[in-house]
Amino acid sequence: MRLELSDDHHEYAQVLDEALSRAGGVAAARQLANGIDGPSAVESVFQAVVTTGVVGLTVPEHLGGSGLTSTDCVLVFERLGQHLVDDTVALGVGVFCPVVRRHADGADGADLLQRAAAGELRISVQDGWSGWAPGVSNADVVMVVDDHEVVLVDAQGDGVESTPGTDGTRHLGRVTPTAPVRMRLNGAVAAREARLRSSVVTAGVLLGVGRRMVDLACDYARTRQQFGRPIGSFQAVKHQLADAYVSLESSRRTVWWASLCLDTEDSESDVAASTAKALAGEASRQASYAALQVHGGIGYTWECDLHLWMKRSQALEGAWGNADRHWRHLTTGGPASDEERRG
Repeated sequence: MRLELSDDHHEYAQVLDEALSRAGGVAAARQLANGIDGPSAVESVFQAVVTTGVVGLTVPEHLGGSGLTSTDCVLVFERLGQHLVDDTVALGVGVFCPVVRRHADGADGADLLQRAAAGELRISVQDGWSGWAPGVSNADVVMVVDDHEVVLVDAQGDGVESTPGTDGTRHLGRVTPTAPVRMRLNGAVAAREARLRSSVVTAGVLLGVGRRMVDLACDYARTRQQFGRPIGSFQAVKHQLADAYVSLESSRRTVWWASLCLDTEDSESDVAASTAKALAGEASRQASYAALQVHGGIGYTWECDLHLWMKRSQALEGAWGNADRHWRHLTTGGPASDEERRG
């Protein structure tokens, strides 16, 4: 099995990077973290991902999308994490669209995909009926991934709860079984694929979050002076950042491998997905600790943007199973309880 990203992949990622920088993804996240609803900033970010075609990447071409695989989108997931874009966008591209494309029959499924590609449908994905869905307050439809089926429910009807979370920019909520059902994708096959894809996509976003924290720390280490020298010149600082960078780069390979396994229906998909999520979570956590140590006292302040990525890292590390749960699954092979799966 061989994966090579082409120049087109990297060029598209660069275009998205520039578009999200202009749209102010970090500024929008800062507003949400400060308790400001900031609809204009959030809408600007969403329109940026619509304009660049992100929302339709995995939708078939005849329905208005690009017809790509999730493997083609691995760099996109990282860029979304780097700019603190709500992870519902990545879940929509890497989970909702591929699962609906494969397991929903008829005009209803095609209509959902067509609306998703046009940016007319905002999506979230929830880990079972007792789990939480990010961005549910802005979602039109929530894909609930239960153990034995996938259920698409209306997020604007009754049966929607909200809760505060570690990362105040994600607007966590939960749809309950009383919410209006749009479609049921019955069968453990659809549920298994949706769960594995959710783990891999979240791992990809985590890599972007971790990379941004390392970049912030490197920038700070170049300018912060101590004993008349930039702190980045000290061996302890260099080694800490280098170790974090190496961990992230090593984890990237497992995320690409896991994504390719899912797209090709490889027998190692289960192992690859758990490995990718576990390693990405640990690498992002290591990047978080290293960045905080390099920033020193200023890293603990609300004014320093670092905390935005640290909180996103902590939230995503526990989403769809934390590292401990996935390592346990790989060593025992047994199913995880709801508590273990959600970290």
